[in-house]
Amino acid sequence: MKQENGYSIWKKLNITKNHVEILSVLLYFVSIVSANLLVSHYGKIAVIPVAFLLIGLDLTLRDTLHDKWHNNIVRNMGLLILVGSIITYLINASAVKIAIASFAAFGSATITDSIVYHFFRKRSFLVRSNASNLAGAIVDSFMFVTIAFGFSPIVSLLQFIAKAIGGAIWSWLMDRLEWLSC
Repeated sequence: MKQENGYSIWKKLNITKNHVEILSVLLYFVSIVSANLLVSHYGKIAVIPVAFLLIGLDLTLRDTLHDKWHNNIVRNMGLLILVGSIITYLINASAVKIAIASFAAFGSATITDSIVYHFFRKRSFLVRSNASNLAGAIVDSFMFVTIAFGFSPIVSLLQFIAKAIGGAIWSWLMDRLEWLSC
């Protein structure tokens, strides 16, 4: 939320960086588990809308958490990805293939995302986030679809485009809300 007369709305609402970090983690779990369960239930037909709405959010949340966890990013993101996959499995054991595909794809994409995000660390959040979202989305899209459904370049490409557009919208929204600077 943009500042009013030099005073952030977040401060007026008494929201601290710890609150935003906790909210980011909870949103991450909700987005990942929901995405996994929707794709498990509806199959390949759900991949594109889920990528746009939920994985675009996931990619951008990784970036906000990257800024908050810069010293422990590998451990913390690894745990988030693992726990998200375990929660998916615990809610619906028949979603195990999607949970495994999600774990492998998110793990690989997070490494790629983090490297690119770090490379652009001196740029604005929008530049850092969108550059890393593109890199992570490429890796995630091709790995996830291939593991979950078999090699499908058209679905992977469409999923990548949906993630890139969704991630751009989410990063713009989080930038406007001053998600990182509360």
